[in-house]
Amino acid sequence: MKTELSIAILCIFACLVIAGCGDDDNSGTDDSGAGDSDSDGDTDTDTDSDTDSDGDGDVLPECAALVDGMNTGFPVGDEAYDLILHIPDGAADDGSGDWAVVFNWHSLGTSAADFDSMISGNYNNSEMPFIGVSPDSNGHEMVIGDMTWDVFNVDPANNGEIALFDKLLECFDARFGIDGDHIHSMGFSLGGIVTDMLATTRGDVLASVATYSGGYFSNASNVSTLGMLAGQVSWPAPTHSNGYSQLMCNGGVNDNFNLSIVTIHFDQFGTNDVPYLTGIGHDLIHCVNSSASQHGDLAGLPSTMDFVRFFLAHPMGTEDSPYSSDLPSSGYDLCTFHPKN
Repeated sequence: MKTELSIAILCIFACLVIAGCGDDDNSGTDDSGAGDSDSDGDTDTDTDSDTDSDGDGDVLPECAALVDGMNTGFPVGDEAYDLILHIPDGAADDGSGDWAVVFNWHSLGTSAADFDSMISGNYNNSEMPFIGVSPDSNGHEMVIGDMTWDVFNVDPANNGEIALFDKLLECFDARFGIDGDHIHSMGFSLGGIVTDMLATTRGDVLASVATYSGGYFSNASNVSTLGMLAGQVSWPAPTHSNGYSQLMCNGGVNDNFNLSIVTIHFDQFGTNDVPYLTGIGHDLIHCVNSSASQHGDLAGLPSTMDFVRFFLAHPMGTEDSPYSSDLPSSGYDLCTFHPKN
């Protein structure tokens, strides 16, 4: 059984590497294949924050060293991450701004550079310019090899992606000033699962989220589809009270991977997550390209600029989605609105 398990997970790795990479032109990827928000909109900052070495307002060197473009060796605890940072025009390096933030997470076996195009053309948009960040996986070794992100057996107190998310928000607030009503996350495939993991564990910070082919492993219905792989997955239940809205995109029956002992059904994750999310108080727009030929075929689904407009329309504290009565006229032909219960 141990050998079969290793083979199964290595198959997942190989399949997602092949399917997970793509450019973002007008459809996300390749169309072929921290603290509660304050009343003033800024995220909570503590005088003992990791970004302030002595409580006198000085920014730690690693935060001060962040530059527009590729950054290497950003320290988070005992780890060091590379990341691509996009600083919008007009952002002053004095902490005085009120900028939205969008995190963008790449798929298994790919890199930040492969998926940075999902935000690199949008961060300076006129509707909601934002600080954009595409982190690069630092690798997550399991018995069967590098599985990219730590999203399987999740301990919120000891998780690299959660710690990176928290520290970058502190750095961005100290350097540029951020809008606590507009902190968002997006991602594709395993990167979508990173976003869903952050929504589960940092749902009190995220205003709204968007995913291409992700899935919640806090949802037992999703874990049960993994067969003998289910024993490798453990997430905490969400404890936040924030009813963030989610834009969730999937392919149809071909949004999956067929393995020798189990099929990974991203399409089923989407179907399962509709009642799961609405049942715990989240408005959801679910978009499905039912004619998708494979995992990563996102033709006809909302573009990543549609994601940005969705984020703009769904700030922190949105109780009822403005999309509930009428979805946008462009980009949402394959989408259905599902209200929270």
